[in-house]
Amino acid sequence: MRLLSLLLVVAAAAVGLGRDVSVHAWKESWPPRAQRIDDRFAAVRKLLPPDERIGFVSDLPGELSGKLQFDALYALAPRIVVPGTGPRVVLAGGSSEFVLRVCVAYRLQEVARVGDLSILEHL
Repeated sequence: MRLLSLLLVVAAAAVGLGRDVSVHAWKESWPPRAQRIDDRFAAVRKLLPPDERIGFVSDLPGELSGKLQFDALYALAPRIVVPGTGPRVVLAGGSSEFVLRVCVAYRLQEVARVGDLSILEHL
């Protein structure tokens, strides 16, 4: 009886551990990305004004947009990155079509594009 109880506990623990590992792999986007956050934003960082608030918009859905904004907050510190198009300079993450829509809607112009990141300024 004790052996059966022990086997049930071990089986339940194995199932729980497997779930934890699978959720972690899903949240971290398996396989892990090879590009470091600092490397992704290095070229953009050089082009942004050091003493101004930077707006941020993205066409990525939900958590992915939040993750990209968090990455920008980390990589661009000590600059202050805020959501939206209010500041004079805006960092846009996404497709060229998305950037064009944002430029038209908020009277912005694209001044630089590095990979999937664009730097926009108010006209």
